Amino acid sequence: MLAHPPEGTFDIDNERLPLKSSTTKSGVAPEQVPLLTHEEAAEEERNLVGSSASEKSKMKIILAFLYKKLKLKQILQPPIIASLFTRAWHILAMTLGAVPFLKKLICTPEAPLFFFTDSCMILGEAMIPCSLLALGGNLIDGKFRCVV
Repeated sequence: MLAHPPEGTFDIDNERLPLKSSTTKSGVAPEQVPLLTHEEAAEEERNLVGSSASEKSKMKIILAFLYKKLKLKQILQPPIIASLFTRAWHILAMTLGAVPFLKKLICTPEAPLFFFTDSCMILGEAMIPCSLLALGGNLIDGKFRCVV
């Protein structure tokens, strides 16, 4: 059924395994390499102190440097940003519901900010009829004639 490989056995010799190097060029493990070396920090400080730029441009330089060093382009993807905002809204909603003062400020009919709750309720009541209208519009031509 199963024949032995041409080498003779299925056993693997640990000495012959190709291993990915876990050290950098300088011989230090990657988790021990700082994100910002002393030389880079000194150079950035010299650029900031030596330049006669305004505070706004200094801030731009710092943010651009952090963006590059922390690899924020990989972190700040649209799905991640959307999930953060969704979680922020959930946290805000739980806070408003859990703190009695805030709940009385928004949710009771005598509250000064009740107009916000009332408008959300009106929009929520209109959601189902609007969804049914959209569904009916898509199904108007029959079973197999739906074109996207």
